[in-house]
Amino acid sequence: MAVPRDKDVEALRTIVTESPIPVIADIHFNHTLALKSIDAGAHCVRINPGNIGGPDKTAEVVEKAKAAGVPLRIGVNSGSLPGHLRDLEFTDPVAALVTAATEWVELMHRLDFHDFKSR
Repeated sequence: MAVPRDKDVEALRTIVTESPIPVIADIHFNHTLALKSIDAGAHCVRINPGNIGGPDKTAEVVEKAKAAGVPLRIGVNSGSLPGHLRDLEFTDPVAALVTAATEWVELMHRLDFHDFKSR
C-alpha cells in the first residue's frame, strides 16, 4: 500500500488490522512515513534509499524496523539513483541499478540489519 502522506498512515493502520494478508507500506521521499508505518503495524516497509533521504535517514528506519521486527524491502529504480551513478545510468542502466541495489544491501549489512528483501 502506498503511503505518500501523513493522513494515509491512519488508513494503513485500519487496513493492517482488517487485512487477512500481510500489508507492505510503500514509502517514497519521506522517511518519517516509514517510521509511522512501522508504528501503524505494517508487516513490511518498502523504501527506496535513493529517495528516502540518504544513509542517515535510512539508518533511522532500519533502527525502528529492527526494534519492531519488521522486514524492509529495498527498492531501486532509475528515477532515484544516487548522483554518482547518473552517468552510468545513461551508458549502462542495468549496471547502475545493480550497483545502487548492491550499495544499499551493503549499507544494511553495515547497520547490522539482515531482515530485508531486495526485490
